[in-house]
Amino acid sequence: MKFGGVPFVRFLLPFIVGIVTCIFVFVPIEISLSLLLISFALFIVFCFVPTFSSYKQAWINGVISAIFFFSTGALITSVNTGVKRAHHYSNYLDGSSLSQFAIITIHDLPIKKERSLKTVVSVDAIKNNSGWEGTKGKALLYLEKDSITSQLKYGDKLIVKTNFNVIDAPKNPQEFDRKQYLSYNDINYQTYVNGKSWELVSSGNGNRIIDLALNFRNELLNVFKQNNITGQEYSVAAALILGYVDELDQETMQAYALTGAMHVLSVSGLHVGILFILFSFITKGFIRFKYGKTIRAIVLLIIIWLYALLTGLSPSVQRSTMMFSFLVIAESLRKQTNIYNTIAASAFLLLFIDPYALMNVGFQLSYLAVLGIVYIYPKLFEFWSIENKIIKPIWSLTCVSIAAQITTFPLCLFYFHQFPNYFLFSNLLVIPLSTLVLYGGILLLMVSKIVWLSTIVAKGLVLLLKLLNGSVDFFSRLPGNSTNGIYISFTEMFMITFIIICLLMYFESKRISWIFASLTLFIALLVVNVIEQRTELEQKKIIVYDTPAKTNIDLVSAKQVYTISADSVFPYYILRNRQSLGINDQNSIDFGNKVLFFKDNFLKFYNKEFYFLLENNFSVDSAVPVNYVVVSNDVFVDVKRLQQNFKFDKVIIDASNSKKNNRILKKIFQQNNVPYYSVIDSGAYIINL
Repeated sequence: MKFGGVPFVRFLLPFIVGIVTCIFVFVPIEISLSLLLISFALFIVFCFVPTFSSYKQAWINGVISAIFFFSTGALITSVNTGVKRAHHYSNYLDGSSLSQFAIITIHDLPIKKERSLKTVVSVDAIKNNSGWEGTKGKALLYLEKDSITSQLKYGDKLIVKTNFNVIDAPKNPQEFDRKQYLSYNDINYQTYVNGKSWELVSSGNGNRIIDLALNFRNELLNVFKQNNITGQEYSVAAALILGYVDELDQETMQAYALTGAMHVLSVSGLHVGILFILFSFITKGFIRFKYGKTIRAIVLLIIIWLYALLTGLSPSVQRSTMMFSFLVIAESLRKQTNIYNTIAASAFLLLFIDPYALMNVGFQLSYLAVLGIVYIYPKLFEFWSIENKIIKPIWSLTCVSIAAQITTFPLCLFYFHQFPNYFLFSNLLVIPLSTLVLYGGILLLMVSKIVWLSTIVAKGLVLLLKLLNGSVDFFSRLPGNSTNGIYISFTEMFMITFIIICLLMYFESKRISWIFASLTLFIALLVVNVIEQRTELEQKKIIVYDTPAKTNIDLVSAKQVYTISADSVFPYYILRNRQSLGINDQNSIDFGNKVLFFKDNFLKFYNKEFYFLLENNFSVDSAVPVNYVVVSNDVFVDVKRLQQNFKFDKVIIDASNSKKNNRILKKIFQQNNVPYYSVIDSGAYIINL
């Protein structure tokens, strides 16, 4: 691919580097703006001074352009980092435990939880000692659930009395970093408001277009209910057709994930593409008339953006709608566009609007899948020339699935640690059925006012949904439906990606040098893996996890783990951490083990000794030497007695204690100068031996 014909690809690369740099090493607005102005001035000099405008000096133009777009990416990221702004509400919080009054506006569609209402709010004003201060920024709100709060909706403005707390970082190794994830959405604080600490000020304060779209979507969801579409069929129809995922249960999502069909439940490029194909066919006759191409383009743009609005304008819908919009406009202008330039242009525009979208997993997977389909699909499809009208579409669908999987494979392993083994077969059923469900759902919404016809269409739609859910359930129950427990590092993910790129370049150019490059990377990958394996075989560590109200301790020896826990089912982050450590053998505590001894609440693991304080009436010989005393199950500690009976280095307050007992224990230990570590406050305690 020659970069001269794809300017947006050339612009996008340094632009992304600027965004990433500013996200991980924050660049102040003053620095990025200065760099932007200097590069722009140099560009003007380069263009108008003959000495610098010769062909031999063209590389200078490239460098200046790269600096310009790098600084542009850094600048817009700085501007979009709300917590760094002067008027961010965090600058007006008094920092005490006392509640403050704030005026907030519901920014997202509220989600009903078991005991609360969860939503994102914009913080419009904070009241402090000097009065009301106008503010900016978003926060995560949990509102005590009752009959009144359940009626709140997007755009409602409230006055609340509450505390805004910084969102906690993960407290366990390999735990999902909720703090980082929310920060990418400009959310750094959260708050809980009880039912007596808020009051509705006004309604309809949100974006009018989004408000109208959400209300319209609720009416369309009611059409499904009125036509007796219920249960799993309703939840899948709502997610697949209208992007409403709140009704999906964990079991349904797990089944779709295991079969590689999760993309069906999230309105994305697949859904917009299906809709685009349908209405492109319907409006094909427009091109016969004068200005027909322009009229057709306007109609298609209205339809796909209306659909995007109805599905809540999620990032995945915005990406695909933007991409199809570029294609529609280019076709209407009778321009032969380069597809890679169109993809890059849509990405550039979306990142210009929201640079933090780059850190969204959906954004990354979406563009990788599109690139795979655009580049690999035609080559795969042409590999086997088929004329049979039945087999040809099956082969085409297979090629699309393989192409998308090739480019997203490394990233999926890195993020999700599993691979759906039957994705080829499941997609042969799921994609056609989901297409029919989408068309059937749209038809039902269009004829909903004609009772007898909508009844017939609804019955057909329910049948399609049962077939779709049934096929997904069938593949999810097959033995070996997925390969789980795969853990690759960030470095390994990049190495696998570049191996795939080198192999693709070989098939493109037939140059043997690309094979050598891929083999070199493969050998390097093996070396990295051998080093990791050796590290795993030599590891010895103790991990006291922060699992609420429970004691969970892993004693890791090479690729084995001995666990101290009352449960047989562990939180996901514990299982994931074991995968990251290469552990393939789990044992319960037993006697006579070479590396482990456990008796009468005493534990010895290699050279570290523990005593588990489960009750305060312990009876041991005076001054027994141990490294750690672990306090569990809300035991009240008699410090003097503890010090008389044990010589210890540190007390560990584990997660089985309540928050109240944790506060009492900390106060006691502080008053008596006892060294301690609270897992509840500081997260998992890791001891490397």
